[in-house]
Amino acid sequence: MKIAHKLLNDKVIFSPKGEITIQTLELLREKMTPFIEKDIKYILIDMGGVKYIDSAGLSLLIEEHKALEKRGKSLVITNLGGNVAKVIEITKLTKLFRIYSSNEDAFSALK
Repeated sequence: MKIAHKLLNDKVIFSPKGEITIQTLELLREKMTPFIEKDIKYILIDMGGVKYIDSAGLSLLIEEHKALEKRGKSLVITNLGGNVAKVIEITKLTKLFRIYSSNEDAFSALK
């Protein structure tokens, strides 16, 4: 998995490409964790390049969401599609996460 990230004011966007699985989740955790302590209000995960996520990947997103929430921050998911969207819907994580159809929609809503 490859992960690009971009810092924009009080937001950081992570754009993983490939699969978020038990074999790859540590890379995403290592990239995200330092931003939990920084002066960042929102961590956005652009899921447009993610083709598959397993239960370990979902657990990571839930853990990061909880860690951010404790600090008054938010995990935001954008660009869900295909099987990844189905998994998020079936597991009812749509009730936990703030989800937007695009990064632009998220930026507008998070002003």
